[in-house]
Amino acid sequence: AIEEEFNYEIKDKIIDEVVVEENHSVIAVVGEDFRKTPKIAGQVVQSLGSNGINIIAIAQGSSELNISIVIEKTNLKKALNVLHDGLFTRVPKTINLFLVGPGLVGGELLKLIDDESEFLKKNLNIRIKLVGLGNSKKMLFNEKGIDVKNWKDDLQKYGTQINEQKFFDKMKKLNLPNTIVADATAGDVWVPYYEKFLESNFSIVTPNKIANSGDINYYNKLRQIAKRNNVKFLYETNVCSAMPVIKNIKDLAASGDEIIKIEGVLSGTLSFIFNSLKENKKFSEIVSYAKEAGYTEPDPRDDLNGLDVARKLLILAREAGAQLELKDVEVENLIPKKLRSKKTVAQFMSELNSADEYFENLKTKAADKGNVLCYIAKYENGKAKLGIEEIGKEHPFFGLNGNDNIVSITTKFNNVKPLTLSGRGAGARYTASGVLSDILKIANPQG
Repeated sequence: AIEEEFNYEIKDKIIDEVVVEENHSVIAVVGEDFRKTPKIAGQVVQSLGSNGINIIAIAQGSSELNISIVIEKTNLKKALNVLHDGLFTRVPKTINLFLVGPGLVGGELLKLIDDESEFLKKNLNIRIKLVGLGNSKKMLFNEKGIDVKNWKDDLQKYGTQINEQKFFDKMKKLNLPNTIVADATAGDVWVPYYEKFLESNFSIVTPNKIANSGDINYYNKLRQIAKRNNVKFLYETNVCSAMPVIKNIKDLAASGDEIIKIEGVLSGTLSFIFNSLKENKKFSEIVSYAKEAGYTEPDPRDDLNGLDVARKLLILAREAGAQLELKDVEVENLIPKKLRSKKTVAQFMSELNSADEYFENLKTKAADKGNVLCYIAKYENGKAKLGIEEIGKEHPFFGLNGNDNIVSITTKFNNVKPLTLSGRGAGARYTASGVLSDILKIANPQG
């Protein structure tokens, strides 16, 4: 019938021949005075696009009462949920969260989500629903939501053996709107999946530093994919827990300001060790106390070798525009050479007192000049390095206490008095609050 009606137009190639395309659905968004109501059409398109739903065709009725959209049938349910979230503000926007690594930070994140659920609904109109959960042994999914109060028991009782590819495949199959992946693991198991998540229009938040301090090509690739797919990759907690260091460097760079120097104490553990040296305590005693108090990693050598700080400095340097690799960072290893071959933590700790004299001499030498010792990470003139420095009272890091972190950012416009940020340097709850903040930035980009 259509071909007969438009026979002449088709012959004259004014319009294309009629082609039947299957497995599509039509959604009609109905309302009064669409033409006179700004943002409605844009909001519809933006909501679908940000969730990876391609619009095959779109039309507005002559009555100005509806917009009709053609999409793939497989995205129908997802599209309806997205449009409800975007257009009907009386209904809380649902964020579908998939968390891998419910350990210290991940566990605290779930506690925070539970504690703040009513606040988020009442004040931000946001509901965070835990749909997927995976640790090193098991994984669990529930499209209706996993109970964040009893997730440990549920994962143990109902979880199946963890498999990263199957976890990802399940996420794809569920095809839920407003999906965010939170990687709270410490290792690199999930890092290869970051590009897959982003390509699938899943946003990522993570305190894990490995992807951002790994191969520079992969670092750049992740940002290109995120931009192309209009999804977010947020990692404020990579450096200094919840302190907004990365955000400030990004904002300064985006404004056209030139980052001249970044200087900081980026490890809460090393901050505590060197601040404690001021109190006439021995190096080995300080490290032992820090280990027992949980300030260090289970193996303190993971803090003392400087690698963690090197990763943090590299991330900040890259945010400032540097195309550096981890091997380009000059690192002062605090582990005495003769102790680097010790196989066990116990062996290392039992002989650490052999380093006391070395650090005592450094401290005395600095104190004679009215200075103190500080383990400082510094990026300047395209070079990144970290190590022990003597600093005097005029230095902004001189009065650092406890396990606090501090970062100083010198720019072209702030070269006399650099921007300085300081705050807590560690803590699972503090880090988890930063991860939650990143989730909310994605959930409420206008906020």
